[in-house]
Amino acid sequence: MSTKDARSEFERRLAEDRKRIKENQEARAREEAAKKAEQQKKAREALEMMAEKGKKEERPALPTTHVVQSGDTLSAIALKYYGNAALWTEIHKANFDVIGKDASKIFPGQELKIPKLG
Repeated sequence: MSTKDARSEFERRLAEDRKRIKENQEARAREEAAKKAEQQKKAREALEMMAEKGKKEERPALPTTHVVQSGDTLSAIALKYYGNAALWTEIHKANFDVIGKDASKIFPGQELKIPKLG
């Protein structure tokens, strides 16, 4: 085998080795990216579960009462107790004798009944 043939064979094998190494590195990078994506997905799911659990635990047991604080609105109170601001009408109905017709007329210190829905 001539020196020229040996050099050509060496370069061919070197090119094949480089190609194989590159393919292995790309495959490893894909696997690591997939593993990282799976870990991120699991972390997001765990955070969502914790947030959901926290929301449920933050709400007091119903029925209960609420003392109006400065800045409170019936919508904000409904969001706190029911998790849905649109349910303010339930609180208004239960406290019509205290609030009257105008639901925006609530004042600090008023004690409102928070009824159980259902």
